[in-house]
Parts: sequence; structure tokens; C-alpha cells
Amino acid sequence: MNRNKLMLILSLVGTVFLFFIFDLGRFLTFDSLQVNREALTSFHAEHRLATVLGFIVLYILQTALSLPGATIF
Repeated sequence: MNRNKLMLILSLVGTVFLFFIFDLGRFLTFDSLQVNREALTSFHAEHRLATVLGFIVLYILQTALSLPGATIF
């Protein structure tokens, strides 16, 4: 295994590890989206380009890693 592949694997494992350590999954629930709906819609109204680009980046990452949609959302 070459060095670049090893670094990619370690980065992915580290990201997943940090996701669970900081319990970031609590922000990816329908309940949290309902609670923060007003903040999300106002952010979208003020930063439309950033919102669209963020969605595109999430979609590309999800597709590239072949993750089912329910895993992320």
C-alpha cells in the first residue's frame, strides 16, 4: 500500500472517530432540524451560494463514498 492511500485511509478513520467522539450525530436528526428550522432558513436567505455549494459538496462526498442517504441525513 503506498503512502497516499494510507494517508487517505487514516484521514477517513480519524474523521469518523472525531465524529463519534464529539457526538456530532445529534445535529443530523429530524428533531434538530425542526428546532433549528428558522435559523437554517435565515442562513439560506442570507447566504444562498454558500448553502447551495455546501449541499453540492455533501452530495459529492456521499456519492463518492457510496454512502446511503440515511447514513448522513
